Amino acid sequence: MFVVDDDSAVREAMRDLLEQDGRTVETYASSEAFLDAYRPGGEGCLLVDARMPGMGGLELLQRLKSDGTRLAAIMITGQGDVPMAVEAMRAGAADFIEKPVRRDELFASIEHALDHTRDSAKLSVRREVARRASRV
Repeated sequence: MFVVDDDSAVREAMRDLLEQDGRTVETYASSEAFLDAYRPGGEGCLLVDARMPGMGGLELLQRLKSDGTRLAAIMITGQGDVPMAVEAMRAGAADFIEKPVRRDELFASIEHALDHTRDSAKLSVRREVARRASRV
């Protein structure tokens, strides 16, 4: 799990909650710090705050998408609206949650995001296999 939020209290609360659920958690105070440390590959889920100084959560999702990174993502915000939610989904977020985040809502959203990413990866592999087979 990757938690990106400029509010240290939120980061630590999310870390505690996720670790109590048995998950490995990395926290970052900014999108830039996350990008500096992140190495694509493997399974994970990004929980990212929408509004942060510097690169906001939406910009981070757009950057990951343009780089071709397939990472399950959930946008979290204290001040969201419908247009922001739509943009987050277009940028690759599997869900859009408003703060304060409820435990059951968060865990359900994480499972949904991970399932969605797994399904997308399987579909991508199937398309590649079909594309290669059509060349033969």
